[in-house]
Amino acid sequence: ELFEDFLSSARNVFRAKGIVATDAEWVWSVVHLVGGRLAITPYEGAKPKESTLVLIGKNLDEAALHGAFEHV
Repeated sequence: ELFEDFLSSARNVFRAKGIVATDAEWVWSVVHLVGGRLAITPYEGAKPKESTLVLIGKNLDEAALHGAFEHV
């Protein structure tokens, strides 16, 4: 839920995609954000070593996004 709130509040993010550890019952999740629509589904591949998330947007503040993501 914190992760969903984080993505919903990220200004100027047009698209997001990645594999991240979440608080969902399945832990590792595939994340897709396009046009304000967010989908989080179970990841079924080999266990990743770390979360990876790519954000596409305009005038993104990389330092602010890194800081916000660390608290999710």
